Amino acid sequence: MLLIVGLFILNEIIVKRLYVYEIEKAGIKESFALISKKEVLIPYSNITRIDLRKSSLGRILNYGDIEISSSASSRIIIRGVRNPEYVYKKIKEMIEKYKNEESE
Repeated sequence: MLLIVGLFILNEIIVKRLYVYEIEKAGIKESFALISKKEVLIPYSNITRIDLRKSSLGRILNYGDIEISSSASSRIIIRGVRNPEYVYKKIKEMIEKYKNEESE
């Protein structure tokens, strides 16, 4: 049992180090680097859905996951976000800002 818990914690630490997420002017970017580097950018104009998920423990400790889906079937899941409501709100603000700039 202790080995399983240790492997789970090790997996979470490795995933946190390998994935980097950025909220940019152009959109949301996910970078993954192990041997090679992979980047996924979802422009604000392509975001079709944004979800916030918090487990019962996440509600107590104030962390959760944010899932961003695009019209091109791409998806980014930002896991283990501290204060996820704030990050969720900021992403929504950037989407609205992009829409307002497009309509002008």
